[in-house]
Amino acid sequence: MRIISVALLTFLSSTFVVSALGQAPSKILTPEEQELIKAQKANEEAQAEFYREQTNKLRQPPLAASPTPGNTFRQSVAENPASVVGVVGTILGAIIVALVSLTTLYFNSRNAIKAQIDSQFYEAMKRMGDKDSPTLRASAAGLVALMAQQEWRELALSKKRRFLQVEKSRPYFETAVDQLMVGHLLENNPVATESIKKALQQLIPLVPHKISTITRELHTANLSLQDEIASLAAEFFVVNKCDKPPNPYGDEQHEDLWKRLQSATGFQTRSLRKLAMHSPSFTNRFKTYRLILDAQNDADRGQLLSAIHDKLQVASGHLRANVILFCTALEKLQSKESPHEPDSRIFYFDRAFLVDGDMASEVNLSNIYFENANFSGTILRNVNLTNTFLFGAIFDVMMKGGSLRNSSLLQVEFGAARIEGVDMTDARLAGAKITAGLSSAWWKADFTIDDRIDSELLEYLFDSQYVPTDLNDVHASVRIFLETKQEKSEQEHSL
Repeated sequence: MRIISVALLTFLSSTFVVSALGQAPSKILTPEEQELIKAQKANEEAQAEFYREQTNKLRQPPLAASPTPGNTFRQSVAENPASVVGVVGTILGAIIVALVSLTTLYFNSRNAIKAQIDSQFYEAMKRMGDKDSPTLRASAAGLVALMAQQEWRELALSKKRRFLQVEKSRPYFETAVDQLMVGHLLENNPVATESIKKALQQLIPLVPHKISTITRELHTANLSLQDEIASLAAEFFVVNKCDKPPNPYGDEQHEDLWKRLQSATGFQTRSLRKLAMHSPSFTNRFKTYRLILDAQNDADRGQLLSAIHDKLQVASGHLRANVILFCTALEKLQSKESPHEPDSRIFYFDRAFLVDGDMASEVNLSNIYFENANFSGTILRNVNLTNTFLFGAIFDVMMKGGSLRNSSLLQVEFGAARIEGVDMTDARLAGAKITAGLSSAWWKADFTIDDRIDSELLEYLFDSQYVPTDLNDVHASVRIFLETKQEKSEQEHSL
């Protein structure tokens, strides 16, 4: 519309000028005036052409408007910094709110799950203490072991390069092990005892950082169970009208009673005799129970014997379970690559009862104190017993491979032991009782004791065992024995 208005006004003004010129009296125009008139006419024609083009454009249909190119982010920041800061702040605020919401949801959900699992764990612990139902106790022991192995991952601050790191934990583990250890000693039902044993077997190998503590606790329980069986054995002899404690060794008078104890416990007479000999509870309980029974003249001995028999079965079942757990702990006690220096023993398991145990291959039992221990029937595969103290032990084992190097085997009872392919270099064998074969290089062992050579044992070994033809690597004590024996032989021939 503005263009049309301008065109009309220009047309009217030009018309007015022409009419004014037409009314003026004709006269001869000067060259300058003629040039001016020509310029006006050219201008009018140019304006008329322009307006015609504009009129044609107005008559055409309108085209779609092309979008105005927007400013880049950098141009927007340069033109209006405040608006950009506001937008960024809004976006950051929204992100922070979203993160807080997600974090709150995560921790609320996690805490809810944790509370639920806590309830389940403590319910299982409660069932383990159910005094009326052995079935509940047995199933609860398995559930407690399963829950003890559950791992939780939590974010924790770190001083290392990464500010946050994920830490793994087993929040129920220690409580589960402690309660199962208590149940291991207190449980009277054989099925529940077996369930507790299996539960502890799963957990013991998972705690290398605490394995020494658990092994010592199992040894303490082992001694306690031995003392309990020794006390019950003393009561058994008292009820069977023994006036004084029987001599565990060299007493053939009560051989029949020892056999009956073997039937009740499932342990050989030799193991029971050794247990009674080294347990102070045997003699102490015999004297106490003798006085108690003498004060009850009309006591029913049949009922007492039946009760003692049942208690012996329960206690021996506990001890068998303990042997399995004790062996499991010993397998993990020391790494294979960390032997200690001689005479630097840090583990003392004297009087350990490991009858019918079974050790995994390549276990390291070096430098451990096993004085008067009982390994009867134990299977040892490539076990390292270097520098181990076995004084007075029963070592009636099946040992294949491994080492007894520099170990103390003084007065050890080998019984029917099968020792095959074992390194016996410098093992102190004097005073040992050997009745079966030693399919190892026994001639490398040390047979001296108190500055004398155990010639009797050497004589037995030379008469009954394999003797190598090349004696260059025999121990000095064996060489002295051979030289002495050769001298006696030459003297006898000379006579």
